[in-house]
Amino acid sequence: MLQVDRIKITIKTSNGNYGFNENFNQGLNFISSQKNTSGKSSILSAIYYGLGMEEIIGGRGDKVLTSVYKHCLEDSGQLYSVLESSIYLQINNGGNVITLYRTAKTEGRDHKLITVYYGDIDNVHSQNVKQEDYYVHMPNSAVNQKGFHTFLEHFLNLRLPLVATTDDFERKLYIQLVFSAIFIEQKRGWSDILSGMPYLGIKDSKKRVIEYILGLDVLNNEQRRLQLQLEKSNIENEWMNTFTELSTECNRLDCVIDGISNKPQIVDEAVLSAIHLYVKNKEKSTIEQAIKNLEENYEILINRKKKVVENYDQLQNELMETEDSIKNIGEKIKQEKAQLIIENGIVEKLCGSIELIDTDISNNKDALRLKQLGASLDCLTANEICPVCNQNINDSLLIDDQVHNVMSIEDNIKHLEEQRKMMVFSMNSHDKYRLEVINNVDILTKKYFSLMKLAKSIRNDLYSVNEDVSETVVQKRLVVREKIDNLVKLNSVAENQKKKFLVLSERWRDYLSRKALVPSSRFSKLDEEKMKYLKNQFIQNLRKYGYKSAMNLDDIVISNETYFPIIDNFDMKFDSSASDNIRAIWAYTVSLLSTSKKLHGNHPNVIIFDEPDQHSIVTTDMKSFFEDIVELANSCQIFVGITLADTELENILNGLRKDVCKIINIGNKGFVKI
Repeated sequence: MLQVDRIKITIKTSNGNYGFNENFNQGLNFISSQKNTSGKSSILSAIYYGLGMEEIIGGRGDKVLTSVYKHCLEDSGQLYSVLESSIYLQINNGGNVITLYRTAKTEGRDHKLITVYYGDIDNVHSQNVKQEDYYVHMPNSAVNQKGFHTFLEHFLNLRLPLVATTDDFERKLYIQLVFSAIFIEQKRGWSDILSGMPYLGIKDSKKRVIEYILGLDVLNNEQRRLQLQLEKSNIENEWMNTFTELSTECNRLDCVIDGISNKPQIVDEAVLSAIHLYVKNKEKSTIEQAIKNLEENYEILINRKKKVVENYDQLQNELMETEDSIKNIGEKIKQEKAQLIIENGIVEKLCGSIELIDTDISNNKDALRLKQLGASLDCLTANEICPVCNQNINDSLLIDDQVHNVMSIEDNIKHLEEQRKMMVFSMNSHDKYRLEVINNVDILTKKYFSLMKLAKSIRNDLYSVNEDVSETVVQKRLVVREKIDNLVKLNSVAENQKKKFLVLSERWRDYLSRKALVPSSRFSKLDEEKMKYLKNQFIQNLRKYGYKSAMNLDDIVISNETYFPIIDNFDMKFDSSASDNIRAIWAYTVSLLSTSKKLHGNHPNVIIFDEPDQHSIVTTDMKSFFEDIVELANSCQIFVGITLADTELENILNGLRKDVCKIINIGNKGFVKI
């Protein structure tokens, strides 16, 4: 929980020091004035700024603060230059008290620096009070040890979850996002529910915040699903890479692998023992059998004593067979290279076509936007109506009876997107085949040069003038030895890859086991109870606050997808008047707190309403709202910045319970000389 005990603002000017120094109740605190520009929002913004959450009010650093902190301060009609300004914010977490110190304008001290004093404001300069410096609004300030929001999360015992980001990574749910749902600031906060939430790159940030505040199990379940999806993807990629490495080695040596899939599966030693490598020959020999046959052949070549003159006819026949093989392989290489040229051309053409389609899609989407813009402006030509004769404008210049129906822009976009999918699929297929052709060319080329060497050796033997041992035999020995070595190496690679498959298999088994434990339904029973309670509280609050835009409030539901109120599957705000939209924000913000308190959510138990009296809301409805939050203030802290424009509203405040309600009237000026 968070409770703000005290705030001390000091502004040093050319006319002396000015400031605001006030203690706050644990319950309801009104900061009021008779005029709208007296400094209430400046005081409340100091709370945001002191907590490092000024992004909620529109930016980072001192630029979001009013000029009274940075430039000039007005007193009795005179303007005085601001020399320095600083904020001390004393807070507690229900047990420990600390004071946060941050400057808005001070030479030699950056606004990103926040000092934490482990004591109250009155003792910050005591030698016995420990202090530590932290940074805010810098990379990793939400996770690093010296990041202020890391410290604040731990101090408030928030336990923020990891959530998905828009760039498909995982990051901690930023504390600013959570507080933007409960700190309703004046400028942007009243336009819609959670409208003050800053953009920080969190996917579906509003949903994640509501899930966290209510403590929904769906957040943990989605987190588990996300982690499982990442684990699945990692295992699949590693399995495919392992399979591809082995397959590539096999193809290079004219072998194939059998007994294992390229997709993850649970395997054991028995399954691994059934994985075999085969040589591509007529017999489809296993690699072990092929090695044995080659070694026998090698022994024969080693022991061969025949000289050239003794097997001249045999060499002549072998040369003819070798030359035929060279010729056949040469033709195959030509065919494969010709096919490679074709495939390269197809892939290049498809890439160009995809680029053109992307351009067409972009142009059509731009045209659709312009058309929609024109339609919203009631432009006749955008609605395909002639502005002169009011007749329909055709999309073709041909005579009507020869024209077929022309696709609309929307249909054209859909057609182009489907066409793009087909082309991408086709390009990927051709690119895969192109890589296979390149591999075939490489294998055939190696065979070609190996046979060329053999043919050369045979010719040297045929025309040899001496009776030495055949050079052909020597060449054959080298070839056979190389094949044996390569196959032995491949067998070793296969054994290593089998071990990798076994490790990945265990990870896959663990993944499937954890996946089975994730609930199939999105909401747990407790989640459903919380959603039901939130809806009932919201409708009950709408009734109390005088919401009139809906004919039947019982038709309102809280969407299970967005967690926002809807009527007939449409956002409730579309049918709400401006003042009723404000009532809905009151009702929803209060309902979040009520639901969290009732059913053990994660609400920090503090709310800020800056100028909730928007759009001239009926005073009696304001009274109902105040009386409602007075009841909540028994166990939480609420701040309300309010302008007492009439005595009726002032009377309402004065009539509230004094035991939980504190009214701080700043008069005409929030910052007075000290």
